[in-house]
This record gives sequence, structure tokens and C-alpha cells, in this order.
Amino acid sequence: VANVRDRRRMWGDELKSELDVFAKFVDYIDGKIPRLPWCETGILLETLPLKRRLTTINQCGFLTINSQPRVNGAPSSDNVVGWGGPDGYVYQKAYIEFFASLERIKALQKLASRPEYKTLSYHAVNVKGEQFSNYSNQNAVNAVTWGVFPGREVIQPTVVDMASFRVWKVV
Repeated sequence: VANVRDRRRMWGDELKSELDVFAKFVDYIDGKIPRLPWCETGILLETLPLKRRLTTINQCGFLTINSQPRVNGAPSSDNVVGWGGPDGYVYQKAYIEFFASLERIKALQKLASRPEYKTLSYHAVNVKGEQFSNYSNQNAVNAVTWGVFPGREVIQPTVVDMASFRVWKVV
């Protein structure tokens, strides 16, 4: 963890507008800033195919802190997205986690209600604990990463559920 002087050198002494904040997140995606308070390392190799889209998303005020590309049956030995034991296959749903204003969440809700986005699921929580979601089952657990390996059950190392998002709420 960097000291205050190092953080100011990384992120700047003064952010004068919302756009300045957006630009810092874009700088992180571009590798100009090595980390953010929520991201201890630079972006991973699997993020590179998303870089252009993540830049646009951050410029629009959806400040990304976690993401993964869609993966459909990559070998578990793949150098970028592989994991688990030998001779397996790994899968990922496209996923993005971000900070956003209520205004932007409302815009996302409107967009997600369109028929062409019927497979898009979202969940948001604000500092007051108010939740915004299109989950039909509020206790649903959404697997976003899983793997299939010979002689084993399907492994689901990454799941998303509403309870986990409440952790981000400031008490």
C-alpha cells in the first residue's frame, strides 16, 4: 500500500470535476496508473480484449473495478484464461463491476428492460442500502466462472449474489 505522497503522485493532487475522476479510471485501464484503491494490480491479460470497451464505459461514468470477458470452452491449459486441472474446459460469462451514480443506474435499468438485452442481469446497491436489480429471485446466485474437468463435478469458483454486493455499502 502506497503512502499518501505516492498515491497523490499516482492519482493527482486535485480532481476538479467528475470528468477528472473518469479520466483516472481510464488511465488505469490504459496502464498509466498502476493501481486503484479497489484494484491492487494492473489489468490482467484476460482484460486486454475488453480494453477499448472498458475505456468507453469509464469515460461514460461507469467506473469499472472488476471485469472478465466471455469464455466459451477454453482449454484449462490456456495461458490467459485457463485454470484448474489438466484436460478441462473453462467458461466465463461476461461480467463487469463498477461504481456509478444513481442517474447512470437508472439509465442502465431502462436499457436493460429492452427485449434485446433480456439476458443482461444487474444488481446495484447504494450507500443507503437501497437495491436496484432485475433478478426475479432476490436470493439467486449467478455463476460467472465455471470449469468442467474429467472425473469431477462442475467447479464454480466465481459466483455473484446480492448479499456479496451489500459488502460495498458503507455502514
